[in-house]
Amino acid sequence: MSTATDALLFYGFLIPGGPDEGCPFWKRPHPEYPACADDTDETDSDEFIAAKYGLPQPATPYSEAAKDEYIAYWNAKRALLKPIGVEVETHCSGSYTMYALAISASRSIASRGDPIEFEALPVADPTWNQKLRDFCEKTGAPFSAPRWILASWWDQ
Repeated sequence: MSTATDALLFYGFLIPGGPDEGCPFWKRPHPEYPACADDTDETDSDEFIAAKYGLPQPATPYSEAAKDEYIAYWNAKRALLKPIGVEVETHCSGSYTMYALAISASRSIASRGDPIEFEALPVADPTWNQKLRDFCEKTGAPFSAPRWILASWWDQ
């Protein structure tokens, strides 16, 4: 068994949704589990975001017969999400996941033994704050003042 610890550097902001913070914006609250720790809503953040941008999941439940429909959906979802340029970033650990919104182009991940060298500290693109604000308005995610964030991700 091995342990992987990654350093994450990104421009964005932390969002509620960790184990003690309530539901992340893409999940609906569950009356018995207000912190969503045991919520039955298995909505994926990318699926929620794609639906907000006009691409809902197929209505047909996944099956071998519906496989082609889902492959087309997954391909369309990837094509839709990439140019948005904002994504949900997970940090902390697999058993205690916390979340942030990050500008995709700003993300750097250094895995153990694989450092990243910078000639200079990164500079935020002047359009990034508005990109994050537009994303939040479209999806209903809470907005906070963006900044550079250094976080970690540990999983075994």
